[in-house]
Amino acid sequence: MRTFIAIELPEETRGALYAFSERLQKSGLRASWVKRDVMHLTLRFLGDITQEQCDALPSFLDDAYKNKAAPVLLARGVGAFPSPRRPAVVWAGVETVAGDLAAVQHIAESAARHIGLPVEMKPFHAHVTLARLRKHDDSRRFSVALTPFLSQGMTPEFGYEFRAANVVLFSSTLTKYGPIHRKIEEFSLQ
Repeated sequence: MRTFIAIELPEETRGALYAFSERLQKSGLRASWVKRDVMHLTLRFLGDITQEQCDALPSFLDDAYKNKAAPVLLARGVGAFPSPRRPAVVWAGVETVAGDLAAVQHIAESAARHIGLPVEMKPFHAHVTLARLRKHDDSRRFSVALTPFLSQGMTPEFGYEFRAANVVLFSSTLTKYGPIHRKIEEFSLQ
């Protein structure tokens, strides 16, 4: 079962992010665009895990998140992995306005280790994926289209600040129409 731990975004934030991605789409850029209803902030991608591993997560996560304060977040700015000059993934950043998102993410990482997964070697970078490029040739066109948004002084904000009151364990099924996410369990933050 393909799984991940994430924070859901409020409707207003998803709407603003999707409106931005539609602007990029209208410029003829070819990519796999993330649908509005599945936009989220991934804390830890777990990948394919067994049912036994999945069953061990809810009690661990519930205990760990029980008294953890909910951070206040804001989707702000855009960028690309591995770099704006050679984008493979286009993303919107997520900033912590108040609280400690890193502590919330650390619990998700601890949950992964709890079920026997290796430590994630890449540093956590809070973001919402907007698009994945299909062909290397399109990266130059994306780079040009993103240039105005990556220049100094232009940092778009997407929606308003929001309190991340819940963390969700999701399963994800890949289809030719895009991923289908299903909530396995939700965990409240204080």
